[in-house]
Amino acid sequence: MGVTIEDRSALTRRIGGRHLPVARLAPDSGAMDSAASPHVTVFVVEDSPAIRERIVEMLAHVEAATLVGEAETALDAIDGIRRCAPDLVLLDIHLREGSGLEVLRATRDTAGRPMFVVLSNDTSAKQRSTCLAAGAKHFLDKSLDFLRITEIISTFAIQRGQPQLHRRAP
Repeated sequence: MGVTIEDRSALTRRIGGRHLPVARLAPDSGAMDSAASPHVTVFVVEDSPAIRERIVEMLAHVEAATLVGEAETALDAIDGIRRCAPDLVLLDIHLREGSGLEVLRATRDTAGRPMFVVLSNDTSAKQRSTCLAAGAKHFLDKSLDFLRITEIISTFAIQRGQPQLHRRAP
């Protein structure tokens, strides 16, 4: 699948009978200007299509979130994060090709480094501490903490001085 960004126009994705934004890039910079946007730009890295779809559907109901890209491999994620300069990355740690740790380490010095939220089924203390040491701000258990994603995005937006946010009606 790779990164879903193909050009600098607004792309849409059809989910549940609706068209939802997948990527919006500023015409001249290749990334959204988060200071001018009322949204938190989000990049999703997940190799499971079913889980990725669930995340995208969830993001569609978060007023603060604008999905700017998706990737299912470490290399596509690194490229997409550098090109999109998202505010926040939802990152699966175990990918079919590469790992989320590679992504964290490779984007460590990226200008405007995004906040990383790691999602994993491997919630061992060692895995958690390794991810946090590599730069993740949050480490979530996929099976227990999945719904915290919307809370984290809304809190992040508020901390950045965004207006109070409400969930969109489904």
